[in-house]
Amino acid sequence: MELAQTILDDTKKDFCPDTRAAFHGEFARLISIPLSLHHDIRYYLFAEEELDSELYKSLKFECLKLDNAKAQFKCPNTYCQHAWTSMRARISFSITNPSSGFIVLKIFGQNCQHCGANADALWYIGKCFIFIILCWQFLFSYF
Repeated sequence: MELAQTILDDTKKDFCPDTRAAFHGEFARLISIPLSLHHDIRYYLFAEEELDSELYKSLKFECLKLDNAKAQFKCPNTYCQHAWTSMRARISFSITNPSSGFIVLKIFGQNCQHCGANADALWYIGKCFIFIILCWQFLFSYF
């Protein structure tokens, strides 16, 4: 964890092209490890597509955090490859109570204006204050 903190935020996006993996690291650093160490509570972060549909349907979410931030997009269409930056990249966190211990992440894509294909977002971790806000709201709500 100490090593991860020495990496500049602007460079984190460069070697982690999978936004979900970057969010898992930030989640562990800001929420999961501190809760485990100081409150003996375990929370698990899952991307929505990682969860079995039956399990997802059975979870009772108490809180939904929806936010926007700056992100990059690159069209997946090999003939298009249009790239753009958007200040309206959307992400949601659905949170269960501490006894269940789930936070479900959904990263929304955007449609390419050139060909209409849906592109996944690559979030700027340095601009991603959302985890800090989520952390404070989360701790304030439950602890």
